[in-house]
Amino acid sequence: MQIGIYTFAETTPDPSTGRTVSAAQRLRDLIEEMELADQVGLDVFRVGEHHRPDFAVSAPAVVLAAGAERTKRIRLTSAATVLFSQIHAIDIAPAPIFAWLEGLHESMAGGVKMFGRMFAGGGVAAADMTTS
Repeated sequence: MQIGIYTFAETTPDPSTGRTVSAAQRLRDLIEEMELADQVGLDVFRVGEHHRPDFAVSAPAVVLAAGAERTKRIRLTSAATVLFSQIHAIDIAPAPIFAWLEGLHESMAGGVKMFGRMFAGGGVAAADMTTS
């Protein structure tokens, strides 16, 4: 069993202050969170990809590489990838780089979640999509 954290690096308003941090600040905080998770002994830290203004990470490989520079033993990996926006080889290609940077092997998680509005740009109307 592995104990860890996953995040999409939300930039939603803080409920107590109403203040929203910038994406740049959220990314800086995210790298610090990876470092802290490593220091306290968590096994894995997963970062998901999203392409909306309320999420800071649109390129998990870049964020994970930055985290690998500041961590020692924790496994850093992608939590979600938007395959519609990427060629699958691009997502898999960084794996050897992570292994070299962190001295560990990158792992990959799989699953499917679709939002109809994401496919409008690809010529698929939301009304034409069905769920089962």
